[in-house]
Amino acid sequence: MPLRPATPADVERVRAVAEAAYRPYVAEIGRKPAPMIADFAAAQAEGALYVLEEPDGVLAYIHLYPKG
Repeated sequence: MPLRPATPADVERVRAVAEAAYRPYVAEIGRKPAPMIADFAAAQAEGALYVLEEPDGVLAYIHLYPKG
């Protein structure tokens, strides 16, 4: 499974992965966690979004945040 920079076509799938992964925590913390509201389109445009791809599509992602 190759890790590669995300393309604009990956953004919706990354959002779906984040929603599925973090949905169980919404009730526990009383709000959506940061990955559920992240601007993945901006992260992709900035070169800060990477995806782990499998034959069926995006399996996981890495969103890099600037220090500070």
